[in-house]
Amino acid sequence: MVGIPADAPRTKAGGADGAPPLRDWTLRAYEALPVAPIWTGLALVLAYVLLAGVVHGIASALAVPGGHAPPPWIWELVNGLLIATPLTLNAYARRGALADLRELRAGLDLDEAEFARWSAAATSAPASWLALASGVSVAMLLAVVLFDPSIWGSRGRPGPRDPQLYWALFHNAATAYAFGRMLAMEGALTRTFANVARRVRIDLLDTERLSPLARKGQRSLLLWILLSSCLSLFWLGGDAAVINAFVLVLLLAVAATAFLLPLSRVHTRIVAAKRAELARVNGALREERASAFESIPAHTGRVADLVAWRGLLEGVAEWPLTLPILLRSALFVLIGIGSWLGGALVERSLEALLPK
Repeated sequence: MVGIPADAPRTKAGGADGAPPLRDWTLRAYEALPVAPIWTGLALVLAYVLLAGVVHGIASALAVPGGHAPPPWIWELVNGLLIATPLTLNAYARRGALADLRELRAGLDLDEAEFARWSAAATSAPASWLALASGVSVAMLLAVVLFDPSIWGSRGRPGPRDPQLYWALFHNAATAYAFGRMLAMEGALTRTFANVARRVRIDLLDTERLSPLARKGQRSLLLWILLSSCLSLFWLGGDAAVINAFVLVLLLAVAATAFLLPLSRVHTRIVAAKRAELARVNGALREERASAFESIPAHTGRVADLVAWRGLLEGVAEWPLTLPILLRSALFVLIGIGSWLGGALVERSLEALLPK
């Protein structure tokens, strides 16, 4: 399966490895705790649900006339999951990327300082990216709360005195903020691994060394599909916002780019190296053929060696992908699409069976 090491070495501020501190404070929070990221994520979900209970209790005590009833606890659990999931997946993506870079290290002509900079660039998105991704995401989700009637149902948006309005603004902003963090991290990861694909040495006799590039793509695909599946849970309640369809397209586009961009870069280089070596072998064969026709003694066994080498070259895979990776990646995509289709079908079934 995809390598997501829970116990990979952590990068701390001013640590012995010399890496700069992480720019994303949410990643620092995950790295500071001596537990696997999933436990930190579950604790975050629990904290959110407890906070929701307190807020709804206060809202009920205020008893705003005509106010909205609090959502069922199951939807608060989904909201908490959507906040914690991107942050948790980010922590796993970072640890897996560091492991992949260490495995690719031998094929990169970089000194230690430059390799440390590449590792930092891959696992800590620029501050401007973090601000832009989270800022735009928060603005969009707040606009959804204020202007998209599909999330409020027949009762419409709560009034300005209703605490449920401000609670909805809070959890949508928190969800968007976490999503923006994951989006910025993926941008940094994909950019760095695409640069690695352009710099890593190509050995046509050992393309297996390039498999970390495929694993990175597969991991990104898996993590974004997991987030997509979590978001699809809103369809089960029949109250999903219109923007969710846009988010699905965005998630699939990001996942496809993260999977294909580094692989396409290294594919281009493998093809070029393969063509250059085949051209060299064919040139040597032409020389041997000319020698044979001119009655010049050829090197014993040289033609056979060249033919064998050409056959070996022609069989070199041009993509660093194995069949298991391809099959698992296809399965991840099917699971993601199936979760959305399944949620939409349940929604339509409920609309057809239940009275308005």
